[in-house]
Amino acid sequence: MKHAILREINIYPIKSTRGMSVSRSWVNKQGLSQDRRLMVAKHDGSMVTARTYPQLLNVKTLLVAEGLQLTCPGLEPLLLAMNDFSMEVVATEVWDAQFDAFHTTPKACDWFSQVIGEPVFLLYAGTQPNRVHPDMQQQVAFVDEYPALLISQGSLNALNNRSQRINTMEQFRPNLVIENIEEFEEDGWLQVKIGEVIFEVTKACERCILTTAEIGQSKFHALAEPLASLAKFRAKKEGGVFFGQNLKPLNDGVIQVGDVVQVLKTQAKQEYADNSTINFTLTCVARTEISKDFETFTFEHSNRDATNDAKSAALPSFIPGQYLPLCLQVNGSSVSRCYTLSSSPNAAKGVGQYQISVKRVTGGVSSNWLHDHCEVGTQLTAQKPRGDFHLN
Repeated sequence: MKHAILREINIYPIKSTRGMSVSRSWVNKQGLSQDRRLMVAKHDGSMVTARTYPQLLNVKTLLVAEGLQLTCPGLEPLLLAMNDFSMEVVATEVWDAQFDAFHTTPKACDWFSQVIGEPVFLLYAGTQPNRVHPDMQQQVAFVDEYPALLISQGSLNALNNRSQRINTMEQFRPNLVIENIEEFEEDGWLQVKIGEVIFEVTKACERCILTTAEIGQSKFHALAEPLASLAKFRAKKEGGVFFGQNLKPLNDGVIQVGDVVQVLKTQAKQEYADNSTINFTLTCVARTEISKDFETFTFEHSNRDATNDAKSAALPSFIPGQYLPLCLQVNGSSVSRCYTLSSSPNAAKGVGQYQISVKRVTGGVSSNWLHDHCEVGTQLTAQKPRGDFHLN
C-alpha cells in the first residue's frame, strides 16, 4: 500500500536566511523548534526580508553546541550564543502585527548591517513570543502566517513540468517535504498526523517574489519564475498564486524524517484553471554517428524555424542526469519514451539545443524508429526535462 512519507524537515532559525535540514524536530503550537525565532529589523522596528534584500539568502546557519554559527561570503563567521543576548526590549512588527521582541548582541547587529548594507538589528522573539496570531489566538514568532508549511515533491515536479526554470524546494522554504504522493494531493488534506504531532491544514500558501530569488546571487529571476508559471495553473480568479499548504500544530511532540503521514481528515480541493502548456515541439537538426548502431540526435525548438527568435525558441533548462520525455508516432500509434539528455545544460541555455544518444536495440520499438525515421527536419512532441536523479 502506498504511504505518504516525510522526506525532509527544514528549519529557518533567522527569518529570510537560508534554511537547514534536520533529521528530527520537536514541535509545539508555535511551530518547529528553533524555526524563525530570530529576525533582522531596521532601527524603527520594521522587519527586513529577502523580498527587498535578497542578499539575506547568502547567510547560512548551522546549529552548534554554543548556539548558531552564521556564515556569509566576504564576512568572518559569526557565533551567535543565546547566553550573550542583552534581551533589551524593542518594539517591532511583522506585517500588521506589532509586538515586543528582544535585542541579541551588538556584534550580531553589526554583522547583519554589513550583509544588508545599512544599519539593522538582529532581534529574538523570546522563549514565549509576545506576538499572538489573530486567527489562531496562539503565540507565534516571526513566521509570516502560520507555524509550518508543507509541500510535496510531486507538486514541485508538476510545477517544473510547466516552468522555464528548474525550481528547487529551497525556493519555497517549506518546513515539511512529503514524498510518495501524487501532485497536489496535499490540497485535499484537512488534518494529518506525522510522528507524534497532529497538524491542521489551514489554507494554501500564497506565494510572493521571494520564490523568484536566485539563492546565493543577491538577485531575482529575470523571467519571474516560478511565479510566471504558477500564475498559469495555480491562480485564483480573485488574485494570488498558491503553492504549498499552511499547517497549525494541534499538540506538542516529535517528528522525524521517514515518518508515515497519516491523513485523518480530507476536504474538497481548491479548483485552479490550468492554462499552462506542457507539450512543445522539437525539430531534429542533426544526427551524429558515434559507433555502430549508436547515434546522437540533436533537436531545437520548432519555433526557431518559423521565427528565428531566440526567446520564442528557448528550451526549458535541465540539470545533468535528467531525461527528456518524447512522444513518437510509430505505425499510427503514440509511443512515449524517456531518454537521458547527453548534451550539456549550457547547450540548452545558449544555442537552444537538446541531444539524446540512442543505441539501436533488437526489437526496440522507439530506438529502431529513431534510427530508421528520425531525420533532419523530423518533428517530435516533447515535455520539459525532468527526473529527481541528478547532480546537485
